[in-house]
Amino acid sequence: MSTLQSIDLALANTSKIRKITESLNMDGVTKIDKWSVSCASSGNKIPDDIVREIRMMRLNGASLSDIAKKYDMVIKTISEMTLWKTYKNTDSDIKIPLLRMLGYIKKSSRQRLTLEKYKTIISLNKNGMSKSEIQIDTGFSEKMIRNALEGSSVMVKRFERELNAAI
Repeated sequence: MSTLQSIDLALANTSKIRKITESLNMDGVTKIDKWSVSCASSGNKIPDDIVREIRMMRLNGASLSDIAKKYDMVIKTISEMTLWKTYKNTDSDIKIPLLRMLGYIKKSSRQRLTLEKYKTIISLNKNGMSKSEIQIDTGFSEKMIRNALEGSSVMVKRFERELNAAI
């Protein structure tokens, strides 16, 4: 299928969805996310370079509504993309700076690893969370999480002994 055929198919599907929406007289439906419609109808996803461009715009201070208007998407799609709720495996290099800028990760002064924090980190890691996901979820520093998971510090060795003695 050529690119023009794909575009025609996407536009036809968008038109069909608009007609269905209008015939159902759905209140509150004011905008159709053309990217989602075209990607869903063709079985594809939004290209990684577009996802990265959207995330970089947000990192540079663009509002969700401005980005949504530029790409003709709904704000929810942009929000989920910039919070890594969708397209989780792209742009890991800008994830922490963007989430920090948005206030989801707070850069703080030196944090101390306590037994409770250690237990939390180990538990989340065993449940399949990555270091960056643990950082987002807990607000713990990257260094603290790395030290807890690598088990290299004196504190971590003490915590491991305490936990083994309790068992």
